[in-house]
Amino acid sequence: MPYIIESVFCDLNDLKILDVFFDGLDKIVSLFFNFTPGPSFLSDVAVFEGVLIGVAIPISLQVVTRAADRYKDYEIAQFFTKEPLYKLQYVLLLPNIALAIFLKFLSISNPVVLWTIFFWFIVNIIVFYIFVKIVEEYTINTDKLLLGKLKRHVKIILEK
Repeated sequence: MPYIIESVFCDLNDLKILDVFFDGLDKIVSLFFNFTPGPSFLSDVAVFEGVLIGVAIPISLQVVTRAADRYKDYEIAQFFTKEPLYKLQYVLLLPNIALAIFLKFLSISNPVVLWTIFFWFIVNIIVFYIFVKIVEEYTINTDKLLLGKLKRHVKIILEK
């Protein structure tokens, strides 16, 4: 009988461990909510993203053109330039440059605006990562990608 009672009730040391865990979690959450990215930091992030996108576009074109040269088929490059994320990189480049300039010279202290800009940069990084994965697909799985796109175009033509 004492064994059953001991197994139902937890040890006081277990409660202390949980208390330490939740206390640490509370400190992390309060640190996150008390942190506000500064305009200077965000400006530096915008410059970094602008450089990434500005360098990635020509390099990705060179990589895809090299794959097109290998297959002697320049449809690959045309398919790549029609990719929505390729076009989106151009759209993201100008706001990043503008934000880098404005954040350097304007004094923004509204935390909502600063967090919105910070999340804008996070979204840009995610889009950039997906863009790099698309470039990787065009270089590694060029034949599969080209066949899939050609099949889709043939279906469209046949449906007309």
